[in-house]
Amino acid sequence: MTEKIVRQLLEPSIQEMSPKYADLEKAVGAFGDNNVEEATRIMEEVCRANPELPPTGVLLAKLFAFAQNQAGTRSALERAVRDNPDDPEAYVVFGDDNFKQGRFADASLNYDKAIDAAEKYSANEVRKKLLMLRALSGKAAVLEAGEKWSEAVPLLQRITSINTENLGLQARLRRAI
Repeated sequence: MTEKIVRQLLEPSIQEMSPKYADLEKAVGAFGDNNVEEATRIMEEVCRANPELPPTGVLLAKLFAFAQNQAGTRSALERAVRDNPDDPEAYVVFGDDNFKQGRFADASLNYDKAIDAAEKYSANEVRKKLLMLRALSGKAAVLEAGEKWSEAVPLLQRITSINTENLGLQARLRRAI
């Protein structure tokens, strides 16, 4: 069971499991035993040794989300921003959450920060691409919601140039034009 959870924590950014991530199973077990401190300690060690992984705060936030603990998720994401301000993922998640709540100004700011961080991120090209797509798509959705079509179009064009197979994005671009 813990191996499945570890896969969910790492996918889709890490596509092949490796023995070097094995201690994450111990972290998941510790988290399951309500030992968040131990889980955090283990994740910090694994993430420090494997910079291609998401930061500890992001992994911890995912575990809290799996457990449907919103307060824990938010706290872990805040930690991710504090400890790893140059990593884009927490900003994307915050932007998504803001968007769902109709807080478009906050969403826009978080997506802008995520785009900036993703442009500079270099530890894992697959993760970089996925986070950039999520951030650009979120920012474009904010602009579309505000009917700022002329600003949305360049973002949608950029997204479709990165991800040419997504027909939903093609439809969004046609609508915006």
